[in-house]
Amino acid sequence: MRITSIEIKNFRAFKGRPLKIDLHKTGKNLLVYGENGSGKSSLFYALRDFLECAAKRNDITQFPFRNIFINTNDGYIKIHFTDPAATHRNPNPQAKLYEWSASKNETSEQLILEINKTKGFIDYKSLPATYFLQQENSTVNIFNLLLTSILSHAENDLSRRPFGEEWQEINDSLANLNYRSRTQKEALIERIRTFNDGLRNKLDELKGKAQEILNSFGYALEIELNFGGVEYNAEEKRIDKQIVGLKVKFFRETREDHHQFLNEAKLSAIAISIFFAALLLQPISRLRIIALDDVLIGLDMSNRLPVLDILDSHFKDYQIFFFTYDKAWYDIVKNHIQSQKADGDWECVEFFAARTDERDVPVYAPDRKFLERAKEHLNDNDFKAAAVYARTHFEAKLKKFCEKKGLKIRYKEKASDLKSEDFWLAVKEGRTAHSWTQLTDQLLIEVQRYRKVILNPLSHADWSNVHRREVEKAIEVIEQLEAALDSIS
Repeated sequence: MRITSIEIKNFRAFKGRPLKIDLHKTGKNLLVYGENGSGKSSLFYALRDFLECAAKRNDITQFPFRNIFINTNDGYIKIHFTDPAATHRNPNPQAKLYEWSASKNETSEQLILEINKTKGFIDYKSLPATYFLQQENSTVNIFNLLLTSILSHAENDLSRRPFGEEWQEINDSLANLNYRSRTQKEALIERIRTFNDGLRNKLDELKGKAQEILNSFGYALEIELNFGGVEYNAEEKRIDKQIVGLKVKFFRETREDHHQFLNEAKLSAIAISIFFAALLLQPISRLRIIALDDVLIGLDMSNRLPVLDILDSHFKDYQIFFFTYDKAWYDIVKNHIQSQKADGDWECVEFFAARTDERDVPVYAPDRKFLERAKEHLNDNDFKAAAVYARTHFEAKLKKFCEKKGLKIRYKEKASDLKSEDFWLAVKEGRTAHSWTQLTDQLLIEVQRYRKVILNPLSHADWSNVHRREVEKAIEVIEQLEAALDSIS
């Protein structure tokens, strides 16, 4: 089973015209670059919240799911699943479009519930649970993290039940325990025994897989997971020793306080290895998803590269959703995909952040077809969004032309600080130096005219007065400029 398309409307950062992402009939992996505020994380949350909807009883009409700038309840998320193994003679009835909206909620169907139990959604907020959030403690205890999150759906091989369910049953039994009933006490103690034995076995597996993944980073680190077992305290009427101690052997010396002296790169590598290993211990499902949202934020570029090898070697059977705000890292991952000749397995997309006087506008278009999106928003009478897409197309075209012709661009310490003015100046200087007659005086005058109204960073005082005709003319001028630039050999 694979996800082949995602459609989102009026959800979190997305407002108005639906966002549509096509992952083709084969259900490609997805690599996403997105500036801060561009909607990148909203896409990550859309997938996660859709799959968790039934378990958490999410309501798409309520905050934080509904876009804060709308007052209607017409938001939705639609995800299409396909089964590559299905045929016309043997179709899979569960391979279809599923919707989560105010009027239709299909997230409690069997396929979605199954995928939710085996998914791995990891963002930059998740990893510090193994180190940063425990800085005040001399040791690291990941018991709650394991039982409520990363191992909650993993199966106890002794009882054939998920650890999260078993732990909840133990706590429920304690809460409802008749302390005069010997039978109930014995049943509780037996549940605890089975839980402890099963968790010890699972932690041995987790340690082995995590160490194998950690070795990929090339650090002299070994991890230990120590679990003595929880105990029923009859006198205090509670469950004691809820401890899974994470220790690290660093150059052959075992330390409980590793989180207080190892650098962030090593701590992140340990956390990533534990999370990845836990994913490999989840039950089998028809679709296993791993989604990573800037989880490598604590690693420098050289320490990020092993993650690509880890994904290649351990998660080939997963559908991968890879999100990053780092353009250089996005380009490296994209080049890695191309070098592995895996282009056919991946869809690569970019999101950009733009701002109007009313709201932020996430900018996205497949294959950079921003001008087509501008026309769509124009037809919807959303002139500001249309202007945003028109400007994005204008900037993308100028940048691509400058790269193609090797034009000199004014130096900026950060590439993100380069603006359309820098590329437009390089094009005009190139016109003078190379006598490009295709760029007529009249065309330059027209471009300059609409740069004042539409094609600038949208910080001017007249932004609130943008009209349809201005946007239409700006689009026409961009098309003329694009044709002229394309004709320059």
